[in-house]
Amino acid sequence: MADSKVTDLGAPAGGLALADIFYIVDVSDTTDDPAGSSRQDTLTNLKTLMNTAVVFTTSADLNGVELILDADADTSITADTDDQIDIRINGADDFRFVANVFRALSGSSLETDTINETTGAAGVTIDSVLLKDNGVTANNYVVNTGILPDANDGAYLGQAGTAFSDLFLAEGAVINWDSGDFTITQTGNDLIFAGGTVVLPAADTGDPGVQLQVGTLQTTPEVGGIELDTTNFYGTTDAGNRGVIPVIHYLRAASDQTLTSTTNAQNIFDSPANGTITLETGVYLFEMMAIITGMSATSGNGQILFAGTGTFGDWMWRIQGLDNSTPSTISADLSAYFQTGASAASAVTAAAGTALRLYAQGSFECSVAGTLIPQIDLVTAAAATVEAGSWFSCMRVGAASMTSVGQWS
Repeated sequence: MADSKVTDLGAPAGGLALADIFYIVDVSDTTDDPAGSSRQDTLTNLKTLMNTAVVFTTSADLNGVELILDADADTSITADTDDQIDIRINGADDFRFVANVFRALSGSSLETDTINETTGAAGVTIDSVLLKDNGVTANNYVVNTGILPDANDGAYLGQAGTAFSDLFLAEGAVINWDSGDFTITQTGNDLIFAGGTVVLPAADTGDPGVQLQVGTLQTTPEVGGIELDTTNFYGTTDAGNRGVIPVIHYLRAASDQTLTSTTNAQNIFDSPANGTITLETGVYLFEMMAIITGMSATSGNGQILFAGTGTFGDWMWRIQGLDNSTPSTISADLSAYFQTGASAASAVTAAAGTALRLYAQGSFECSVAGTLIPQIDLVTAAAATVEAGSWFSCMRVGAASMTSVGQWS
């Protein structure tokens, strides 16, 4: 075969051997062999021979030349760059092999039904995204339209022990339960609940259930608003109509209390012990009603006082009642008005009764926080009894500097 002329070559039995092909296409050698055959030919001159099957009997070195695969010569494999194999299809390089890497070049894609890991439990990594055991691990996910479960109520978002840290929603976002059965919609600075009832948690020893933060009151109160400043809760029932939501401190004699037989001032209440309340600074309203029996027949009366460690002033209150032996009913009586405190010896018009029934109402300012203790100074010493049901209450309506609450102008 090697000594034959090209024009005389035929297809030997069993096809052409690779060595024969390389011999006859050595176009760099222009000499004639002893038989006179010219080696300066091209593959084009050998098309007829190349239609014959090629039998590789040893390893083949293409030396970087292109191996054309199809009839119109636009699909081929070449390795003209060291350590790189290019696959050309329809005249364009579509795929490339380099050490440990298979690449789909620009304009090309990989399509497959299955990708399996080659090392057990290692998973498959695509551009730093790990696909493993039906899960996907990545640093960021960019979604253009939406993320859907495989069915209604078919998937969870996070779970115990691997919860999300933060949730960021855009302006106007809606959280929607059961196709609109209940929704939370954000609009500006408002969250709007619709479609159901909001059930707030019950308070316990460690949590209040609902807790407002102290802030600055709105310049223009909004209808239905509830606010908290440093002194009070406020509610707005209609446009601009903001009022104080009272937090009332209430004290009640749960059972009869026996007073000490003395003319010194003493606490009216002992439930809880000492009948003392600690007040913050502010302006307060107060009320009190008491029935005291078993007093001296000489003068069943007494002076109402307020002791404690707080600094109190701007008292404005009234007290009325009846000095009578049988205080089963109360009748109109003269009232005493005080600007600084009860200064008269008797809280109500004195009489010779052994029982005193009184009602007091007024306001005061606490300029220095401290305790307040309702007391009585009996005109005549007696081991009198403060009847069960007697009570005192007070509530703060504003700061010590307040002038008005509501739609005053």
